[in-house]
Amino acid sequence: MFCGDDPFETDHEPDDVYAGQENGICGAAVPGLLQLTVGTHTGWVPFRVELHGTAPEVDDSWEEIVEVSFRPTREKVHLLGLDDDTPHRLRLPPGDYRVRYSVRGIDEADHSEEAPDAYLLQFWPGTPAADRILRRTSLRAAYWHRAHRSRPLPPAEQDAEDHSVAGEEQSHLLEKYGAIPNARLQAADAFTTGLTLIDRELVLALSEADDEVLGQVARWAALRALAVARLTDHHALVPAVTALHTGEPLPAPFDDEDGWYSVLDDVGARTYVPRLPIFDDEPGRQEDQQLYALSGLGSFAIEDPLAAAVSVVESAAITFGPDGYPQFLADLRTTFPQCA
Repeated sequence: MFCGDDPFETDHEPDDVYAGQENGICGAAVPGLLQLTVGTHTGWVPFRVELHGTAPEVDDSWEEIVEVSFRPTREKVHLLGLDDDTPHRLRLPPGDYRVRYSVRGIDEADHSEEAPDAYLLQFWPGTPAADRILRRTSLRAAYWHRAHRSRPLPPAEQDAEDHSVAGEEQSHLLEKYGAIPNARLQAADAFTTGLTLIDRELVLALSEADDEVLGQVARWAALRALAVARLTDHHALVPAVTALHTGEPLPAPFDDEDGWYSVLDDVGARTYVPRLPIFDDEPGRQEDQQLYALSGLGSFAIEDPLAAAVSVVESAAITFGPDGYPQFLADLRTTFPQCA
């Protein structure tokens, strides 16, 4: 989201807006432009803009609060979403301003049917000064602060932030897995969200299995998914099915994470199952069994054996649908006692 001049008429690089800053959610280094980070990827969010005569009191009910300096470089100032074709005019008189950007619910965004995040942008006259972080509590904001920071923090502040981020990451992992996961699962954390929602205990058990077992689990799950999607005997998949049975690497095009796309249009009739209840943020949504069975093959290109196995099992569970996935997971545990 942007505030100020039309961002599409400038020739700056994306990261230029954070040059020399500590904060990474409100970029103000390009004259006449503010770049604002929001949590919701696609959709509408509650957003309020205020103009004050003097600095308003800090409201600690907001989870993230940063301040920057801003000076309009054109007569008209607009608020505009990244893919929004309707600029929202802000009646901001010429002059120098301090700007406070406050955020709530950024970690929960995109994980709820209704947007849980909200935003407040406050302007008041003020002389130019360095940006500053007044409040930081969420993991996503901490990530963006670190990713965009180009002005180092003083050592004491850096140590305090490192300690705070480490504590928040541990809290996140504990809430997600019900226990602090081992180092291997922490490294694969980005791949585990879906299967953790489906069967958290299975994810923890897989993280304790060795690479050989993980490979066996992945091949077994992929074959089960292809069978339920009626793709096992499809001419384009016979080499891949043979490799799954023998334990050999998958042949082209399935040796690439996106190679399965080239086969998708050739699989013929499609069958659909309801979305798993745990993902049912769109009531009545149907999932394409053939698509998910094929996408599981793409996960074999993931280098981390745990991430690959978790991804294949998740795709297979979705392929089976809400009526079939409990038995599929029960069969997995029976076949691989290490995962019981």
